Amino acid sequence: MTKQAPIEPQKLVKLLEKLGYVNKTTDGLHAIFQREGNVKSIMIQQTRDLTPALLKQVLIKVSDQTGVSINTLNDMLKEM
Repeated sequence: MTKQAPIEPQKLVKLLEKLGYVNKTTDGLHAIFQREGNVKSIMIQQTRDLTPALLKQVLIKVSDQTGVSINTLNDMLKEM
């Protein structure tokens, strides 16, 4: 089985910022994003190696918090 190429973390960061998330990261080990008025935050632990599985987990959380479908989020990510 071949390993899928990692996703560019910059694209995900741009998508989150476009959706109103603010980067609350204080160190380089992980990234924390939070939306205004939202108690929950999204933490990405492997910012250098954003695998498709990790991306899916993040998009599920974003979809739950924003109400935007995962398919729409994937399309937005591809456009970036």
